Amino acid sequence: MRLSLPVALFLLSQGAAAQSIVDQIGAGGGSLPAAAATTTETVLRISRSQSIFILSNRDSGLAKGDFVSLVLQGRLTARALVTMTAGERAGIKIHRIHSLTQWGKLREGTEVQVLRGDERPFLARTEEGEPSPSISPETPEDLFDETLLEDDMDIEEDGSGVIVNNNVLAFSMDSLEVTALAGTTTRHFQPNVSWAYQFEENLWFELVYGRGIIKAFPADDINTALDNVVLRIQYAISAPLYTIVQPYVGYQRTMADSPNAGQSDQDNSISPARLLDELDDVESLEKSRVVFGVSLLRRLVPSWFIKGTVGSDALSLGLALEF
Repeated sequence: MRLSLPVALFLLSQGAAAQSIVDQIGAGGGSLPAAAATTTETVLRISRSQSIFILSNRDSGLAKGDFVSLVLQGRLTARALVTMTAGERAGIKIHRIHSLTQWGKLREGTEVQVLRGDERPFLARTEEGEPSPSISPETPEDLFDETLLEDDMDIEEDGSGVIVNNNVLAFSMDSLEVTALAGTTTRHFQPNVSWAYQFEENLWFELVYGRGIIKAFPADDINTALDNVVLRIQYAISAPLYTIVQPYVGYQRTMADSPNAGQSDQDNSISPARLLDELDDVESLEKSRVVFGVSLLRRLVPSWFIKGTVGSDALSLGLALEF
């Protein structure tokens, strides 16, 4: 088979060009052009769960199925997937946070750069040591489920619960005052766990349980175990800066156990009056009373809060998870 001279020259030139590209890549001397495109868009809406964002889509540059990254002030902030578009708006679902510092600055009305495609050129700009929480859908299909996005945004529209989910689990550290009959007061720190359930819109029932050991009470060589159970009814109120205020009223029951209290030593060196005081001190820890106060939930990232409580039952600080 014979080839004409022009065809032969063309094939030879293409082969030489291809070999030149391969040689450059192998030698590390070439760089591929950036495949990502960046546009500036405005954050129009943020769902209360902070997992759904509605962005402007001015030039229709965002399409369903695009993986995008939000860049704020030149720093990579979050990774998301475009799940629906409508006119000059696009809905995205956040599934990774790169910078908690930048994430906390996102507000409705904020202008952000939207990076389409490969985000690796920006990864070096994220803050070192910061965690990157992932927000994963239950199934891969959920990423493209427009109903999930529409339902989440409808929560904003119809004025339903301040907290999207109906369950909140919290782990906290309580600070309790312990007062002996002699008038001395000490502060006792006690871990607790709480579970809250939203039984009506913004109305919550909360069960709190804590247990700890009070050392050197009622005497230097005696410890006392203290159980604390609180039932609360709370009302959730939305406040600025992703904060939720929950005033509450409830009922508290504390139970103390100190088997060695009131027991004399082998030498019978403790007076009967002192032994009675020890029993009375332990008994004074046991309470059944109505309590009231307020809890504050400050959202950190989607589904996670810092929780603080100030009330007649206790002072506490901890972390909470909605689900």
